[in-house]
Amino acid sequence: MSTNKDMGFHNWVKACLAIKCVRDVIIPLVQKYCKEHYSNNTDHVLKVCGLTIYSCNQCDVTEIEPYHKRSRTKCGYKKCACTVKNMNMKPCTENLACGVIYDQIKAAHTYNDPSWSNTNCNKWSSSAWEQMKCYISTPGYKEKADISCSDLTALIQICLNYIPLRTLFNQNIIDLDEVRVTFSMYQCML
Repeated sequence: MSTNKDMGFHNWVKACLAIKCVRDVIIPLVQKYCKEHYSNNTDHVLKVCGLTIYSCNQCDVTEIEPYHKRSRTKCGYKKCACTVKNMNMKPCTENLACGVIYDQIKAAHTYNDPSWSNTNCNKWSSSAWEQMKCYISTPGYKEKADISCSDLTALIQICLNYIPLRTLFNQNIIDLDEVRVTFSMYQCML
């Protein structure tokens, strides 16, 4: 006869296996969209900035001037670096390229509020994952060099915050968020 303690452990093991299975299924999907996002952003930068190659490795996301700041239209974002007074923003020295990527990432975020603390924008030109990390709401992913280093919470947040993935999940967004909440509860128990 099994005890409550044995049943609890048994359920915990099942939950851990389920979390691993979900993570293993989501990684290739997020990876596919990550590569597409990077490719689209790079193509857009080359076109807008008149570059043949995008290779900036010097910008800092806390100082980067959004590309739209130079336009004549008023910024429509509620939270944006261009609206902060006395901020020492610097245009990207590579013909404003990183500012264009900044705008692309912001526009593709469900709430136009990416998490800049998770990214190193000096790697945006060379790393698809570095751009995609902006869609992770929870801080602490800045040093995660590859998608394989991410946990299920990060992957689900990308699915919820990156518009093309959110659109893909459509009606199942509620279920996806439920998986995220459940995972967070089990993570606390570890």
